[in-house]
Amino acid sequence: DVNSSRRNSGYSDATARLTFLNRGGTRDIWKANGSSTERIGFVLKTLRTDKTFSEATFEYQRIDALAMDELTSSTNVVDVHGYCGQTSMNEIGVGDLHRAEKYFSKHGNYTSLTKLKLARDVANAVADLQEIDKEMGPLILHRDIGPANMLIMPDGRLKLNDFNGATMMYWDYANNRMCGYRRTELCGQDGRRADIRSPEECLGNALSEKSDTYSIGAILFSILTNDRMYHSHKDDRKFASDNALVREVIRKGQGPRLPSKIEESNDTAIIAIRTTMRQALIHDPVERPTARSIATLLEQALLEINAK
Repeated sequence: DVNSSRRNSGYSDATARLTFLNRGGTRDIWKANGSSTERIGFVLKTLRTDKTFSEATFEYQRIDALAMDELTSSTNVVDVHGYCGQTSMNEIGVGDLHRAEKYFSKHGNYTSLTKLKLARDVANAVADLQEIDKEMGPLILHRDIGPANMLIMPDGRLKLNDFNGATMMYWDYANNRMCGYRRTELCGQDGRRADIRSPEECLGNALSEKSDTYSIGAILFSILTNDRMYHSHKDDRKFASDNALVREVIRKGQGPRLPSKIEESNDTAIIAIRTTMRQALIHDPVERPTARSIATLLEQALLEINAK
């Protein structure tokens, strides 16, 4: 339990230098508070006290640290400050994208323009991931890009987080292309929600970086509606809680419906997010645009709005 975690991790209410935040699948998450001379702390992730060390979990955390280290130059990926075995020290944020409405409304600026900036940040983060190697192309497939893994920073920027479920892609030298990746279960069969999974994952086809591009669309839907895909329209809510039904809908290429207020909005920022969302959610991964092209369109929309 949390109290046990605190005792075993040297938690001290007297010094209050370490604050328990949350518990993930394999690691406990702590906030290391800054001293009187430090304004910002960091996040410390340690192996859960009820888990034992294994090669599998070690590999998850190794990939997480490796990916974040390789993406240090990106302004839209969380920084890693240190890593050893199962433990890492990461940049701290104010919450994930689920808290966007509450966080930005508190500061009085959760406007359509703010949503457009968040959408741009999401696309830039995925684009930076896909361009991690300029010569070889996409080398890492994140596989789990969603609102919970987009962190809001103190300056309001969004950053991509948590690469411990990522897959390193292999290169097919015979055909001079990236090898595809195939999951052992179809979307939703691993116990997680199917509604943000790509059509190729639901069909059991090979995955590529375009699966992460599809995730951009899922997050943009969340930014527009403050809800998950297939959960905002009354017709979609009829089947949204059934993974098997959601999987079939995605397989057939039926995208999520937007509430009429958003669908019919003439707001320039909303139109830009809505348009790029649909591009990212294109059923055929071959026809789906790159994350960079989506980020460019969103950036252009921002420039046009700011120029008025």
